[in-house]
Amino acid sequence: MIKTFPALACAAVIALTIAPAEAGSRDAIMAECAKQLGFSTSGCTCIADKADDELTDSQQFLLVASITETEAERPSGLRELTPEEVEEVMTFLGQAPGVCANK
Repeated sequence: MIKTFPALACAAVIALTIAPAEAGSRDAIMAECAKQLGFSTSGCTCIADKADDELTDSQQFLLVASITETEAERPSGLRELTPEEVEEVMTFLGQAPGVCANK
């Protein structure tokens, strides 16, 4: 059974505020993927590539904030996302692991 990344917020919430993604977003996605899902490097690369292709920088920032387990490691900052953008991130969280599990 494929685990999904824990979500920070429900997709139905009002707009969240976060900062643009930092250069370390891809590294954080790769690290949390390996740690939480136990995926191979190629599986985690698949997830990171999908994030690059399907999510904006701000959405990737939310993704990193959502999947980082310890508060001290979570990125912080401010920028608005629409409820639709948040929903896209939550959908990504639910689908990407299943798509990339066998990579």
